[in-house]
Amino acid sequence: TRTVGLWCKRYASDAAPFLSAWDRLHACDPFWESSPGSGKGEFSAFFQTLSEISSAKYDAAVIVNTRWKVAAAVRWAGVPERVGFHQRGSGPWLTRVLQKEDRSREVLNEWSRLLTPFFPVETSLIPTLRVPASHANRFREIKQTFSGARAAVLHPSAGDTRRCAPTSFWRDLSHGLSDAGCAIAWIGRADELEPIRSALGAAAERHHWIDKLGSGSLQDAFLMISAASLFIGHDSGPLHAAAAFGVPSIGLYLPGDWPRARPTGPGPIRVFRRKTPTELDSLEVVREARVLIDAAELPA
Repeated sequence: TRTVGLWCKRYASDAAPFLSAWDRLHACDPFWESSPGSGKGEFSAFFQTLSEISSAKYDAAVIVNTRWKVAAAVRWAGVPERVGFHQRGSGPWLTRVLQKEDRSREVLNEWSRLLTPFFPVETSLIPTLRVPASHANRFREIKQTFSGARAAVLHPSAGDTRRCAPTSFWRDLSHGLSDAGCAIAWIGRADELEPIRSALGAAAERHHWIDKLGSGSLQDAFLMISAASLFIGHDSGPLHAAAAFGVPSIGLYLPGDWPRARPTGPGPIRVFRRKTPTELDSLEVVREARVLIDAAELPA
């Protein structure tokens, strides 16, 4: 029988239950760099994970971020076939080295080249996420907070604050969506959401916040997104999750990593591209959002 393992950083492991293409999960943070929301991983924990991978006796590894330290770690774990992109220092640790990653292509289509040693015909990858049965009760709890209204989930932050729309944009956008009959939900870290709360004033109490709905974990954020009728956010992880859930989505690239980080998924997707965040008009985003909301079905 075939066993598929997924090795990821610990913070990303919350997303693993929403994927269906893996059998075993290996989650740990590298000891040589920090991870989002945490510091560097522990040396002992990292090598304990390598020992688990070694014991699983995988036949091959596909290394999407082909850094030499990761490639070397997979080699140390004893995986006999190791496929990765040409990157400085990684070659000696790989058994199959593909041409250097083309960062002008959409990332998933580019990563699909890593599968060609196993599946000769290159295909486009369309990510799909689903709420697992283990999270069904929590999903219903979050959905009930919207009281049957169509929910718009907003993610006002991105990795680089210089490409984030100003707080005034998000305030005006939320007012426009509320006028359209939407329940408004916000996801993000507390420090990212506090300026939004302040700008909304008393109206903030009528909105939903990830820290009010639960632990603030990535899992709760995913469940909130999956329960929504619309998602609007910058070119960051939550936008790609919404697209993969099939939730109608609007991506803001101000300017963003385009086309490499183009969102893909089974649902309708609209994108606004601007050279600077201040060029984005909330009214035009509200107009597009209304079109998507009118066409959307409430999540089951």
